Amino acid sequence: GATDIDNHGQEEDLPIADVDRNIHTFGLPLVACRSKSGGIHAYLFLRDPTPAARVRELLTQWAVKLGYAGSEVFPKQTRLTARDGKMAFGNWINLPYFKAADTARYAFVDGKKLTLGELLDHAESIKLDKVKLRALLVADHPDAPPCIQAILSRGASQGHRNEAMYNVAVYLRKVDPA
Repeated sequence: GATDIDNHGQEEDLPIADVDRNIHTFGLPLVACRSKSGGIHAYLFLRDPTPAARVRELLTQWAVKLGYAGSEVFPKQTRLTARDGKMAFGNWINLPYFKAADTARYAFVDGKKLTLGELLDHAESIKLDKVKLRALLVADHPDAPPCIQAILSRGASQGHRNEAMYNVAVYLRKVDPA
């Protein structure tokens, strides 16, 4: 998954070092990469297939933490549907390292531009498995009652979604009445 932080037609590139610093400050498992337009793509790497809705939820929350609320999130769809008997494609994002030897689209970690090989090694080292991903979903609400933490970490089973959604909404309303 990725958060696409655009520079919206500004002549200067967005400060990738600042985004990298915020990624580390908040302990987010992301890698900042320069985008084609001078913006930043913050990539999330996962070990296991994960529902797109869960990935979108996390990346949307993290974009806010990074100071870029409203950024595009990839995947853009929570599910793909068939059209005329063929599976539809999702939206695409330009990947880093086009013309790798002489690229302006690079990863930036700990104040340093990474080579493609270094990015691949780093991405492998920060991949999230299902357990770590669930922990991150709960981490934003450590004071939530155990039943809410269970819903946040495991989701709601079929037939109990309305009740789960109601309970989460009540909890969130109590946490932030505004």
